[in-house]
Amino acid sequence: MIDWWFGWHYLESQRYKLWHPRCHVANKAEKMISDDPNLSDREKYLNNPNYVTEYIGSKLQDILITFSEPATFFDTSQFKNANIGTAICGSIGLQKFPLNFAKLIHLIRETEDGCEMRSRFWLGKPEIRGLDANGAVNQIAGAKFFAKNSVSIEMGKELYVHCAMEMNHLSSFLPELYNDYHDNKQ
Repeated sequence: MIDWWFGWHYLESQRYKLWHPRCHVANKAEKMISDDPNLSDREKYLNNPNYVTEYIGSKLQDILITFSEPATFFDTSQFKNANIGTAICGSIGLQKFPLNFAKLIHLIRETEDGCEMRSRFWLGKPEIRGLDANGAVNQIAGAKFFAKNSVSIEMGKELYVHCAMEMNHLSSFLPELYNDYHDNKQ
């Protein structure tokens, strides 16, 4: 259901606004392939950058979120033993400049009552997209001085509140919405 959501919501900004009506403004993906029946839910969002416009706190942000395979973050062979249903992982950067400034993970663990989501964000350690991560430019960009001063503590706090609000709201409507789009009525 979570993989379906991430592959579904970017097709129309109205869908994205469902998630956080007060703060989400617009979203589109590089490849608008959400309705392609030949792709799995994950294939619709993995390595398909999302151009997101949303408020984090009171500041309107134009960010780029590129989702990647969980194996780039975790040893996924351990997922089954830990009851991990899925993990949404990605990099967050600026739309207007090829700079990533954060990583995100939404880890979904199956429980007796359904599932629980734990979200983590790593802010700082800037990286220029398109350049070798271990190259000289990104080594300088990721130096302690730049990492420490690239993202404010306030933004971290505001992102924490934003994520808690949007995920709480998502849980209030996603099961019913998912069932509306699927015959199996899970």
